[in-house]
Amino acid sequence: MITPFDLIASNKPAAEVVKALAVADGKQLCLAAEELSDEDFEQLHRWMIVKLSASGVQHLLFCGGLLYCFRLAANERDRQLRFQEMVDELNISTTKAYDSISVFTSFGRVLLAEPALIQQFTMESLKILSGVSANDDAREAAIAIARKGERVTIKMARSLVEELSMVPRVDTDIPAVEKSERPQVCGSSQEGSESVGSAPAWTYQGVVVRLSIEFVTPESARNSSSVLFELQAAVEQFRREHDLANAD
Repeated sequence: MITPFDLIASNKPAAEVVKALAVADGKQLCLAAEELSDEDFEQLHRWMIVKLSASGVQHLLFCGGLLYCFRLAANERDRQLRFQEMVDELNISTTKAYDSISVFTSFGRVLLAEPALIQQFTMESLKILSGVSANDDAREAAIAIARKGERVTIKMARSLVEELSMVPRVDTDIPAVEKSERPQVCGSSQEGSESVGSAPAWTYQGVVVRLSIEFVTPESARNSSSVLFELQAAVEQFRREHDLANAD
């Protein structure tokens, strides 16, 4: 009789192994486990690491892609609250939702185009490399490491972010970033928003533009991933409108 351990030894897909486990007799499964040699066990261990890591990353990419799709659809002003409503319906945290989106937008294209790389990452290492403190240099370095067949661990991901994601200092007489001590929020309501900030909670002073952020609700200030997503959406909107203006 072929056992789930035999399927693992033959490097069968995880779905086939799990299906066999579901219908296996418990006593026979225990007997098969007792017969595993040390070499068999080490092979089992390696197979589990690869499959469990890959399945977690695949699930993260799957959820992140779908959430990203819905978030784009809900980006119009009269639908903005619908994304949070869906997150609440799914009973997941807003942070988890935006972390998944960040992983998909940062790594989805390359990992889905090169699925062999998926097993070289963990969910947490991808979240670190997709976070607001990481830049493209750190992500590209991680992909290069994975292509060499090396695992990108949590420790390695943090090291890449620390080494490659440092923001260079800009020598200018104008302060680059100004931060208030806390978000200033008033109780007024506007087009479906619960409240609008009475004063900028964060400003950036560049050479050409001055950018200000006002949080729509007090809760908005608590999730940096969602703020980053909307800033990226704003940049894309500006680019589209600017390109259209140039075309005219």
